[in-house]
Amino acid sequence: MPVPETIAKPGDGAETDTAPGRPQTSTEVLRPHAEHAFAAELAALAAADDRPRPAR
Repeated sequence: MPVPETIAKPGDGAETDTAPGRPQTSTEVLRPHAEHAFAAELAALAAADDRPRPAR
């Protein structure tokens, strides 16, 4: 799977963008959310699941 461009890489300055103790304000993510990274696998599992759901 290709690496998304929004992932911080060693040496790109991401680890030194903020001073210690200060919040990070960048909108870049360190890694994609699992729901996005594994969307195809989750969709395949949902399509193959034919068991009834429990009552709420």
